[in-house]
Amino acid sequence: MVGVEDPHWGRAIVAVVVPVEGCEPDPEELREHVRASLRGSRTPDRVVFWDALPTNTTGKLLRRDIVASLRTDEYREFPASSQ
Repeated sequence: MVGVEDPHWGRAIVAVVVPVEGCEPDPEELREHVRASLRGSRTPDRVVFWDALPTNTTGKLLRRDIVASLRTDEYREFPASSQ
């Protein structure tokens, strides 16, 4: 999960998920799973699905690259439900 700029709230949490091949995860089900483990304020506002996450040569996740891509790239986005 990463924080991105949001015009209404200032910042929003986005969960970037790499599904197992052949799996079609339900974004709302993923949000409910996170909500059961974390405070509501830490539940992602959006869920996006990518083929892979960017990493450096040692395998460390490149969060800045994720945030930059979320600003510019097209991606499958599933906003939070209106509940």
